[in-house]
Amino acid sequence: MPGINGKNSEFHAAMGVLVDKYFDEILQTRISQGKHYDSLLNSISGITRPDISGIDLYNYAYMPILFENEKELLDAMNHLESKGIFTRRYFYPSLNTLDYVQYQSCPIAEDISKRVLCLPIFHTLSYVDIQRIVSELKIS
Repeated sequence: MPGINGKNSEFHAAMGVLVDKYFDEILQTRISQGKHYDSLLNSISGITRPDISGIDLYNYAYMPILFENEKELLDAMNHLESKGIFTRRYFYPSLNTLDYVQYQSCPIAEDISKRVLCLPIFHTLSYVDIQRIVSELKIS
């Protein structure tokens, strides 16, 4: 039956063991990258970020941004892709709308799921690349 499987494979476990000694360095890099993104994204109207002020340690595993509507998200996603910047829709579609789940109205989840886009973020992403990504978002 289709569904969500949260189990890691043996390969994923081996990778986790190998990178464990670099965990603190990777975490600090991602926090720095995320804060750099946040400082640049503040200047773009129509895009917001989740409020993480109440979280003691946010790991920046993802860099989600929220658009005012789905059309703006799709326009930005297509523009970024045309520039070789690949993003990912996240929490889309809303899980309550999947055909193997008995539908129950979740209007907030359905609305937000159509407007969330994750920007690239990974350990070796440079500040120059982050600047380019945000600059292309401003153009889109």
